[in-house]
Amino acid sequence: MTTRNRFSLRGYVDKTGASLIYLDVSDQSDRIRLNTEVYIPKICWDQKRQRIKNHAQTDQLNLVLENIEARITTIKTLYMLQERFLCAKTLIQEFQSATPDFDFISFFRHHMNLQDFKKQTLKNHKSVLKKLETFSKEIPFHKLTIEFLQKYRKFYKHNAEITYNSDLKCIKKYLNIATKQGIKLNLRLDELKVNVTSNKTVYLEPLEMRQLVKYYYNEFINPSHILPLGYFLFSCYTGLRISDIQERTRDEILAEKFQFSSVKTENPQFMKLNPEARKMVEYREELFTRKLVDQKINFHLKAIATVCKINKSISMHVGRHTFATTFMRNKGDIYRLKTLLGHAKIEHTQKYVHLVRDEHLDDLDIVTY
Repeated sequence: MTTRNRFSLRGYVDKTGASLIYLDVSDQSDRIRLNTEVYIPKICWDQKRQRIKNHAQTDQLNLVLENIEARITTIKTLYMLQERFLCAKTLIQEFQSATPDFDFISFFRHHMNLQDFKKQTLKNHKSVLKKLETFSKEIPFHKLTIEFLQKYRKFYKHNAEITYNSDLKCIKKYLNIATKQGIKLNLRLDELKVNVTSNKTVYLEPLEMRQLVKYYYNEFINPSHILPLGYFLFSCYTGLRISDIQERTRDEILAEKFQFSSVKTENPQFMKLNPEARKMVEYREELFTRKLVDQKINFHLKAIATVCKINKSISMHVGRHTFATTFMRNKGDIYRLKTLLGHAKIEHTQKYVHLVRDEHLDDLDIVTY
């Protein structure tokens, strides 16, 4: 079906002497008029060019019309490429929709806002959306190919592989929603492999922890390292996620024990500080008084690792891994660890048992003849 569109000027003149410009969209059976919200004097309308002339805001108002026309053209192009039926009514619906099906970024944003995500999940999805917008302001669905994703990976080459795979998992979620709504893609989702578990779990050994603790109490510590290291050590002592640490107050932390709801799981948890952790918090009064975003903490942790001669990539989540492996290494019970970590399933905790068991293989070196 051939769908046509043009701009026209309404015959009615309001009290200010201006008339409304319409967008007319028609096919063989329907004609629909859309209010552009642009008003001009009749004398300023060029019917042949369908543009405004001799007006104080000529360039600005014509730009509005050109943007409308460009969006209409993009929608028509998408439907043609996807061999989808387009009538006047559908074209207007697409144009008015907050989720135009020709642009993946708009589609992503719209459906993200429809989801009932937990706080941390929403934060992660917003981060991926921001990356996509930085990479390309508009991403038509027909341009989403394996090659496109490879270019995206190259653009963010400084990100760790696990970060890229986490981004890919998020992107794939919205591509699945798109396919369920009948949008054709230039890639097969079953061929879009996401590997978020391939990276080795990083945790610190007791000697490395002692180096960090010694640096924390050193009077010559770099002032910019105090808070990042303090929050990291707190995670090593408690196993709390960065999102939960950022929600705590100093008075709450220094109580005999405290209860909170995990930001990620919304499950209730109990925690208290052992003597070493309490001493560490009390030593720096600014800890849990001044807050830092996780990106800034992770940035400084890389420098702290270098200062302490630790040849590992440290982030806040390494603190959680360190707590868990230390707990299991010291004969802790896996079910108690599950409760302390706030895991929903024991399978999530099981990996720390395997990590500690792998360490026992080093004992085979003592068997010599």
